[in-house]
Amino acid sequence: MGFIYWIASYPKSGNSWARAFLTSLITEGALTATGKSPQVIPDENLGRFYKPFLKKPFEAASAAELAAIRPRAHRMIASKSQNFALVKTHALLGVHHGTPTVTFDVTAGAIYLVRNPLDVAVTYSEHRKKDLDDTIAAMNDSERIARRLPNRSYEIIGSWSENVASWTKPHDRILVLRNEDMLNDPDAEFRRMVQFLRMDVSADQLARALEKSRSAADASGRWRTVLTEAQVAQLVSRHEVTMKRFGYWQDEFDSLIGRQTTAAANFP
Repeated sequence: MGFIYWIASYPKSGNSWARAFLTSLITEGALTATGKSPQVIPDENLGRFYKPFLKKPFEAASAAELAAIRPRAHRMIASKSQNFALVKTHALLGVHHGTPTVTFDVTAGAIYLVRNPLDVAVTYSEHRKKDLDDTIAAMNDSERIARRLPNRSYEIIGSWSENVASWTKPHDRILVLRNEDMLNDPDAEFRRMVQFLRMDVSADQLARALEKSRSAADASGRWRTVLTEAQVAQLVSRHEVTMKRFGYWQDEFDSLIGRQTTAAANFP
């Protein structure tokens, strides 16, 4: 029986890039007959993982019923791997309907990807095909459950800060990577990723996988030309503590939320 390494993040925070890179490494760049990369890092909430444990149609199962069988679904995923399985999730790390969102007895570790919420808002809005105000409201929504897609279980995502905080408590089996660092020094950050996963990867293999996956990377700093001051203020006022923790806070945000930067603010 194998174990699961989670590729976790709030939506649009670098998860697609990380999975494209790892997929290229695992498959050595092979493509399917349709010219696409094989699906080797599935979503945790795929219906096929849950259906074997239900006595009713999957679509009719409630969130509470799906939560109750989640550990069995995770154990089935792990059981099909001789070593470890890589599995994607956007769920926060916690307990919902009395069941952990991650089944610890089959978990080897996790890679958590974090990104400036201002840039997340821009890309997530485009992905959701919703306007920015709607997306910002979703990012600020405590204990938010994302809209359940066809043939998928539900995911409790929470607000941006809730999601990030849940996964980034100090733990030796969780590697936290900032999307901005991945963009600035991909060789170093993706090397950290493969070392954490204990994958034996040469410099040439790393370079090839990075080259093949670059198109999945999202640019940094687009928020400056897309978000209004009011929209920035809505996000930074809600997520100040977490933004400061990960180096996303800027002095200009103080005045946006009605404070003037003082000398005292520069001290711990």
